[in-house]
Amino acid sequence: MRLLSYGLLLAVSLLPSVCASAEITPAPPTNAAQTLTITGRIANGTAGGDVLPNARVTLFIQTPNQIDQRQTTADAAGAFAFTDVPRLADASYLAAVAYRERVFSSLPASAGDAPTLDLPVTIYELTEDPAVLAITSVTARITAIGQQMEVQQTFVLRNGSDRAYTTSQETGDNRFLSVVVSLPPGAQALGFDVPTRYVVDEAQFAVADTLPVLPGSSHVLTLSYLLPYDAGGAVIEQPLHYRLDGDLRLLTWPDSLRLTSQQVAETGTDAIEGRSYRVFAGALKLPEGGVLRCTLAGAGAPAAAQVQTRPTASDDGALPLAVIAAGLIAAGGLLLLRLRGRADREAQIDALARQIAALDAQHKAGQLNHDLWHRQRNTLQAQLSALLGKDGDDED
Repeated sequence: MRLLSYGLLLAVSLLPSVCASAEITPAPPTNAAQTLTITGRIANGTAGGDVLPNARVTLFIQTPNQIDQRQTTADAAGAFAFTDVPRLADASYLAAVAYRERVFSSLPASAGDAPTLDLPVTIYELTEDPAVLAITSVTARITAIGQQMEVQQTFVLRNGSDRAYTTSQETGDNRFLSVVVSLPPGAQALGFDVPTRYVVDEAQFAVADTLPVLPGSSHVLTLSYLLPYDAGGAVIEQPLHYRLDGDLRLLTWPDSLRLTSQQVAETGTDAIEGRSYRVFAGALKLPEGGVLRCTLAGAGAPAAAQVQTRPTASDDGALPLAVIAAGLIAAGGLLLLRLRGRADREAQIDALARQIAALDAQHKAGQLNHDLWHRQRNTLQAQLSALLGKDGDDED
C-alpha cells in the first residue's frame, strides 16, 4: 500500500508532464517488434547496507495522457526484469522499490532503439541527522503589487552522507516528512512545484517536504508565499533549519522597491517574464538556526498589475505538522528579530507596525479568515513587543 500510494507521488514528482489526475490503465496488447525488455538491479548505496533480495519492483510507464504500472519480484541478488513492455516513443520509464517504508527509484529514461533498457535502483539506509544536509543556494524573487508581496523561492540542498535524509514523523497518509522550511511570520503559502509533495502548517508558518534527500544529488524545493505589504516597508526574516554554505540571490520588482540587507549587495538586473528585476546577491555561511533577513521599502506596483497566479496548495498538501518535533520548528527565539543598533530597531519597529496594519486591513476587507488573521497578527505583534522591550533595556 505504501509503494502504491507513494510510488505515484514519486512518478509525478520526477517525470515530466504528468498530471496528478492521470488515469492508470493497462498497456494495450503489443507484438514483439513493439516491445522491449527492461532490466535492473537493486544496490544499496550505504556502506555496509543490507542487500534487498526478493523485493517487489514497480515499473511506471508515463505518457502525456496516462500512467501504466507493472510489478515483478527481484531475485536473491536484487536483479529484476520486465518483459514485453510496450515501446512508446513518448513514454518515460521508471522503476521503484519500497525499502524501510520509503520509496527509491531509478532515473526516468526513454526507450530509444535498443531492445533492452536498464533501470538500476539504488536504495539507502536512513538518517535523521540534519547535520548531513547543507543548503547550497537560496533564490527568492520578490514582487510587490498593491498591498501584497509575493515571494517565489527555491532552495537547493545537498546530502553529504551516504544515507537518505528523512524523519520518522508520518503525515498520516503513508508519507514521512523530510526537509522543513520556515516561512517569514505572516506568510501565507501560495503554491508549490508539485503540490502533493508538501505539507503545510499555517499556524507555525512552515512547509515540509516528503521526499527523502538522497546522497550525491541536488535536492530542489520550489514554493511561493504571500506577505502583507505597503509602501512603508516590511521586514522579512526566515530561520533556517540547516546550515547554509552557498549563494543567496534576491530579485526585486518593481524598481521602486528598495531592499536593505547586510547579507547581499546589488549586482545588476535580470529580465524575467517581461520584467526587469534588480538583483542582490552574496555568498553566505550560516550555521543551523541562522536567519535570512532583509528590509523592503518603497511603493509596489499598482494593484491592477496583479500578482502572477501560482498553483495553490492542494488539500492533499494542506496537512497539519503537529507531528513535527518542537525542535524542528524553531518558533520562539528564532522568529524574534535579532537587532543591531537603535536605528535598525526603529526602522524595523515602523515596518512591523505597518505590516500589522496591512494585515488588519486585509482581515477587515474579508481577504483573511479570522483564525489565520489572529495567528499571523499574534506572531507579528510578538516580534514588535520584543523590539519595544529591547528599546526599554537599552534605556536602562
